[in-house]
Amino acid sequence: MKIEIANDTKNPLLSRRDVEVVLEGFEKTPAKKDVMDAVSAKLGVPAKTVMIRKIEQDFGRTRATASVKVYDDEAKLKKYETEHLVKRMEKAAPKEKEAAEETKGENDGERGKEEEKENTEESA
Repeated sequence: MKIEIANDTKNPLLSRRDVEVVLEGFEKTPAKKDVMDAVSAKLGVPAKTVMIRKIEQDFGRTRATASVKVYDDEAKLKKYETEHLVKRMEKAAPKEKEAAEETKGENDGERGKEEEKENTEESA
């Protein structure tokens, strides 16, 4: 997915930046999590400070525009954004601990399969 910054306006009163982003090169409308990760990587800010307001796509095109708000810190985001939107974005962005546990669990499953193969080979 290719990302391009179309407009970047600073809003010092609310301690944020209002950013318009153009997304291209995807098969289906990207998820908010994917856009959040791409914007945070492009701007060099933590994903927890990025709020995706909307993603609009023209019918039949692989081009979309997204309205994004990038706050100075997570406390400002929680102060100015509505509670239900903050919860929705927290669900979209898995926490670092959960991501580490998921990868740990995946590795454990692979080891378990290898041990099962060894046990079946020994018993045969």
